[in-house]
Amino acid sequence: MYTLPIDAKGNFYTTELVNITGLYPVITSTAGATASMSTGLSTGQCNSCHGSSTSGLYTN
Repeated sequence: MYTLPIDAKGNFYTTELVNITGLYPVITSTAGATASMSTGLSTGQCNSCHGSSTSGLYTN
């Protein structure tokens, strides 16, 4: 399991080596609500799908 901090726009960054292949991202709001992807990651380029062929992940 990896935990990465995000900014107000949902961007994240790390200098650590992270093997993302097959991971299923879950986002958690400050209120504890969660949203997750239904498929595993194949790339770290989130905007290669989100915003073009897939909507974004949002939580309240």
